[in-house]
Amino acid sequence: MIHKIGTDVYAPNSIMLLPGESVDMYEEVAARPAYSKAEYDAKVAELVRERYTASDEFAIQRKAINTMTSGPTLALPEGEGVSPSLQSGHNGQSGHGGVDALEEYAEYNAYVEECKQRAKEPALYAATNYEVGTINEGECDG
Repeated sequence: MIHKIGTDVYAPNSIMLLPGESVDMYEEVAARPAYSKAEYDAKVAELVRERYTASDEFAIQRKAINTMTSGPTLALPEGEGVSPSLQSGHNGQSGHGGVDALEEYAEYNAYVEECKQRAKEPALYAATNYEVGTINEGECDG
């Protein structure tokens, strides 16, 4: 099977190149995957939403960015070190320390990576098989 790299386009065993295309734009694959890139991306988002809302994600990312960008000034006068608020591991924001924000981000990011791996499981994309000519429970109100 032939796959056009970066797309969800697959062809049996041969292709006809269009103007502007080259053989380097294609690869040979054993089989078509059980899901498209769009389906995979949607499944990753769905799995992440099992634990984090979009607002949770933005808050975690904001706190991590604020922690990383609120560090001490590089050109400190001799004898001065890290600001007192950062010495204790806090970034000056109420309720969350700098170290805590980065640990929270690391935990969140590890979960997202786990979701990416889980989303590659073909079984998650299997269509529900219904018997022909039967009505499954809950399908008919009348």
